Amino acid sequence: MAETAASLLITVHAATPALERQWAESIRPVLSELRHIVVRERSEAAEDGQMVLVDSRHPQLESVLSGVPRAGRSILLLQTEGEPLPAAFAEGRVDDLLLFPLRSLELLSKLRQHEQMRLWEQVSRMNEALGGVIDRLREDMSVAERLQKARLPMRFPEIKGFKVTSRYLAGMKSGGDYFDLAESSDGRQLALILTDSSSYGLSSAVVSSIVRVASRLSVEQSRSVRELVRAFYEELLTPLEPSDRLSLFYGVLSRKDYVLRYLNLGASRAFHRSGTGKFTTLASQGGPLSQGSRHSLGGSVLLQEASVSLAPSDRLVLVSDGYLELLGGEDQARELLDRFAEKPAEDLLNELAFQMKSRLANPREELPAHDSSALVFDVDAKVMRLI
Repeated sequence: MAETAASLLITVHAATPALERQWAESIRPVLSELRHIVVRERSEAAEDGQMVLVDSRHPQLESVLSGVPRAGRSILLLQTEGEPLPAAFAEGRVDDLLLFPLRSLELLSKLRQHEQMRLWEQVSRMNEALGGVIDRLREDMSVAERLQKARLPMRFPEIKGFKVTSRYLAGMKSGGDYFDLAESSDGRQLALILTDSSSYGLSSAVVSSIVRVASRLSVEQSRSVRELVRAFYEELLTPLEPSDRLSLFYGVLSRKDYVLRYLNLGASRAFHRSGTGKFTTLASQGGPLSQGSRHSLGGSVLLQEASVSLAPSDRLVLVSDGYLELLGGEDQARELLDRFAEKPAEDLLNELAFQMKSRLANPREELPAHDSSALVFDVDAKVMRLI
């Protein structure tokens, strides 16, 4: 029978070549229908096969057993029925016994057992390799999280009239969040931005695009929410891939009247609480930015920015879709915000992170699917005196 790469080779060890031929010839008829199995006398084979049959009466039995590599092989002792149990079997130095005269079903059973053992070995090696990949992936995710956090403000500077607090959790999937705020040089305007990118490439392009747009716009242009979003979109057109999506909240707060004018595009949500009331969801103006957004940002029908008036003791919360998805949606997020409405912002963000991690199978080791960002803006109770 010709050997192929897919063959299962059985080699027979006996005291003499003649005895090996006798054993091999008694085995071959039983396996004649199994074309992938080749039986060879060890004296004629280049090396031991995946299944090794050793005569228990071999005069150099100990030497033969010690010379057969165990990895990836099954070693069976050929035992004449009625003989004493070999010490090598009792000591676990072989995998099994095969009684002679041979029984077809017994031999086929040993073959099936061998194939199952080898399959389990392969699965075990794959699991071990996969475990290594997962460990390396966790290390990579840890590095990615540190890099992403390095781009985000750890603590915002003091903003007159506001207390600003944030919380960020890195996610497993491609993409990332970015958030920041900036005060105009004359102190009359405060800009807020939160983005959620669908890919790493887009996430990296966001920051550089913001810098380029901000550096070339005039003061009056920068105060127009729609103009800045349109300019920002034009900058992103080059790196924007067909499958890319960018959720964007951009707002400008005027200190003259404490009105926040904003555009909210995509999956992020903004929640507002006035005084001692309950949180309401601020309206969104459209889907995420993509290659198909040009018609709504530059065509005849333009997106209309919305506005909300902020008063002393108000709270504004921006939440990216990572938090929303794992919490169960917008309604569940709003309920959590209401429960912590009177609590400090730090308590609210800690609870938000706790609720997120408690929904993971292993909070100590796992990360949420998406980046998760939350920003809390508390308006000073005495803000009207500052205006």
